Amino acid sequence: SCAGGLPTSKFGTTYDDTFYLTGLNHMDTTFRNGDALVVNSQKPVKWFECLL
Repeated sequence: SCAGGLPTSKFGTTYDDTFYLTGLNHMDTTFRNGDALVVNSQKPVKWFECLL
């Protein structure tokens, strides 16, 4: 639902991809608890830092 009409082929699985499929829920994307320690698909803060 959050893909905004983009084809899924444009999505990667790690935070260093421009578009990536996460294992996050909406609460995780508020950045309150930071990134997961091990799982690269659960690093919203790192992904945001890569955009800057």
